[in-house]
Amino acid sequence: MKCNHCNADIAPGAQFCPVCGNQVSNTFVNNESLSWGMKILSFFIPIVGIVYYFMKKNEAPKKAKDALQFGLAGLVLNIIWFLGF
Repeated sequence: MKCNHCNADIAPGAQFCPVCGNQVSNTFVNNESLSWGMKILSFFIPIVGIVYYFMKKNEAPKKAKDALQFGLAGLVLNIIWFLGF
């Protein structure tokens, strides 16, 4: 197991990092990428990506960030298209 703060090796079950003293979180963080279907949905319906970000930002930060990025990109392009540029 690795420390989230200093990336030092930590013994399983430890409460604190032996190097920096940071409290160890024993929760699993999902670092998988967002599926392409969800990316496309977030792009064409930006509110879906933005809401997904706020719902999943602690459980799956990479997926949440991907959804937010595609949602914001879709939102910006929709605004540009709406304004007629």
